[in-house]
Amino acid sequence: MASTGTVALLAMCALLVGATVNGAANWVNVGYAWDRGFGDIFELADRASDACTKAKFLGDFNNRLIAEGLNEGQSAAFYPRPTSDLASNFNVSKSLELRLVELCKLPQSDPAYQFGMNQVTLQEFCWFPINIFKQAYFMRHGIWGIYMPKDVENRCSSGGSQP
Repeated sequence: MASTGTVALLAMCALLVGATVNGAANWVNVGYAWDRGFGDIFELADRASDACTKAKFLGDFNNRLIAEGLNEGQSAAFYPRPTSDLASNFNVSKSLELRLVELCKLPQSDPAYQFGMNQVTLQEFCWFPINIFKQAYFMRHGIWGIYMPKDVENRCSSGGSQP
């Protein structure tokens, strides 16, 4: 028969393993929900080749941010700063959507359309704060972590990371 100390140690180990497995499964589930509900919609907006399609997907993305409450609050639990404020980042996303809607009204042969699309593609989508919204989503869905303010990453650089 095992001693009380051995049983207690085994019980603590079982709890620790169970908590670790549960945490990993939760992280995978929340990550999949983020990708399905937000990340993939944003990727479709980024990949679209014309302003009207980009605007449609980005509008859908923005509506989902509002529905999830990711248009207000903080994406950082520790040392929040203006760049981790979700309302400010939502304004960035909304202004990009409105810019695309305005570009959509122009003929694609118009130099203003071409210049605007070039700037949107090479600058605004590359420096989009998707990682800030993703961190807030994970934080709000119970994924444990030390949530410090994140800087916007250049999604288009070869050394950058994708959301």
